[in-house]
Amino acid sequence: MGDEQRRHLEQLHQTCVEHLRVLEQQAATFGAYVPAYIVTATINTQHCKQKRKTASVFRTNAVLGRVPVPGSVGDTN
Repeated sequence: MGDEQRRHLEQLHQTCVEHLRVLEQQAATFGAYVPAYIVTATINTQHCKQKRKTASVFRTNAVLGRVPVPGSVGDTN
C-alpha cells in the first residue's frame, strides 16, 4: 500500500469517527426519543468502522505472513 493510499484511508477513517461522534451527540440530545434514522445511521457507521478495522488487521497479517487461527475471524475452514 502506497503512502497516498494510506493517507486517503486514514482520512476516511477520521471522517467516519467524526460522523459517529456527531450521531452519538444527536442521540444523546434526543434521549429516549431518538429518531430511528439516527439509530440506523449510528449502527451503520459503527459497522463500517469495524469493517475497516478488520480489513486493516487482515492486511497487516498478510504483510507479516501470518495465517488466521482456526475458528477465528477470517478463518474460512
